[in-house]
Amino acid sequence: PVTIAFITQPQKTKTLHHPRYFLCYTSLMRKDGIPKSFNLVGHTIIVKLVSPRRWKHGEDSVGMWLPDNYRIEILSTLKGTHRQQVFMHEVTHAILDTAGYYELSEDEALVDRISHLLQQMLTTME
Repeated sequence: PVTIAFITQPQKTKTLHHPRYFLCYTSLMRKDGIPKSFNLVGHTIIVKLVSPRRWKHGEDSVGMWLPDNYRIEILSTLKGTHRQQVFMHEVTHAILDTAGYYELSEDEALVDRISHLLQQMLTTME
């Protein structure tokens, strides 16, 4: 198994050199720890930050998983942990959909709970 962690800069710790950990550095991720892309079951998922003037998903939405395009779009005005949380929320939809759990992916309360827990785990690992 591979563990992914949000990091903003390379650091020298035991975790970074552990063979079971994969930590993304700035060349693969944005400064806030959100990747530009990642892979799920052979598909490359592109992560795009979209400006408010180009946002097409409604005023009440700040992130969107587009399964037909294998793309996650996040409103670019989000910052810090809020952006990370929205990213993890959309990743949870992507994971459930690509695993074939479409009904679970439609359960926003479940997706929210799982994504909050994943984001907490990833940002507090030592």
